[in-house]
Amino acid sequence: MKSPKLVKTLLSLCLSLGLLMALAVPAFAIRADVKSFVTDPTGTNLYAGGSGTAKDPYHIQTVEQFSNIRRNLGAKFVLDNDLDFSGVKEWDPIGYYLPEDLSDLESGGQRGGFSGRLDGQGYTIKNFQPAFATATRLGIGLDGLFASLTGKGKILNLSLKGFDVKGLGMMVGGLVGYMGGQSVLKNVHMVGKNKVLGFTNVGGLVGGVNSSRYLKDCSASCDITLTGTTTSLKSVMAAGVLCGGGEGTSFENCKVSNSTVNAIGTGVDSIGSVSGCAFDAKYFKNCSAENVTINVKDASLVGGLVGMAGNMEGCDKNAARTQITGCSVKNVTINCEDGAERIGMILGGGYFRQAWRTGEEAYPEPGAFVIRNCTANGAVNGGKWVGAVAGYQSRNSVAKNNKTSVKWNGKALTKVYGASISNVSLDDLN
Repeated sequence: MKSPKLVKTLLSLCLSLGLLMALAVPAFAIRADVKSFVTDPTGTNLYAGGSGTAKDPYHIQTVEQFSNIRRNLGAKFVLDNDLDFSGVKEWDPIGYYLPEDLSDLESGGQRGGFSGRLDGQGYTIKNFQPAFATATRLGIGLDGLFASLTGKGKILNLSLKGFDVKGLGMMVGGLVGYMGGQSVLKNVHMVGKNKVLGFTNVGGLVGGVNSSRYLKDCSASCDITLTGTTTSLKSVMAAGVLCGGGEGTSFENCKVSNSTVNAIGTGVDSIGSVSGCAFDAKYFKNCSAENVTINVKDASLVGGLVGMAGNMEGCDKNAARTQITGCSVKNVTINCEDGAERIGMILGGGYFRQAWRTGEEAYPEPGAFVIRNCTANGAVNGGKWVGAVAGYQSRNSVAKNNKTSVKWNGKALTKVYGASISNVSLDDLN
């Protein structure tokens, strides 16, 4: 059963808004007038040492040297100390997105991203609060410290602190705008007070993820704002404290705490604490959300842990269902309008929108999931089809061995599911 990829789905939205005019530009490259703190335009003495190999990585000791990662996107790097970005007023995100075939926006985008390895060695990048260049910037507006992490790119053993990122594009993360290929984030932590704002697919660490391997042993504390609003479009989507939207990406031992997620406007979907979505993920295990407040209006698929998750093949094959196991939600509050639908303290539900029900690549029904051995504690104010575990149960989706203590509009909520396909048909869903 074929389903649309995250990038293609989101790009189709942005086409409607004129955000892809850059695709008409014949060359995808770092802009000629880039203000990137290059220490030596001849390409020598760009780093504090090393040769960029696994055994002899480039050493980074200054912001200027960090910016020069863009000159060797496939190399290996290590931080030798903390970096303070306080003096950086404008920043061009490192890397860019270039589809392998411009007629097929799903065709990879692996050539332009950071595909090397950055080992933070436990050091901290702090006070990243820049304005992003707009006039001649190419690509599709992926905003963050890095625009794109692709191929077998890895970022690990790094902390972020004091980030205030106001993105202009469609995938916005404090660290990475877009992850693709077999890239990995591991042992990356956003601590203290942080803010990330963007139009759609907004996360503290990463905005949008497509078919990467995993996010593991990561954590975030961040106030997230998704600014997208829609009248004609039907899917401005995906916001979470750790990750905005993920497809084909699994999450393990990831934590978020002391944060807010605000989805402004109407018609938004896939809003959660750890991640807005984990579509077609194999697993979402041992993750937690604590002391998080989610504020939405007329939204759908809102979860105290993850807004939307499930696997389309799982509707027919038990082994293919997304496994949500050993997760914890504590003191999470979801505030929404009465018309908001499919809300659960663990999961909103499998992805389904009326807008995607026509055409070859439509979602004919929500993806299937298994939720087991999880705990959920929190409150939901407003909404319809609200469940202590999941907002909507689709075909072949199950929840078992979970413990809940959830209130809905001030009263104890004992229903595992807010609604199911047996009593609320797909035709009744927005």
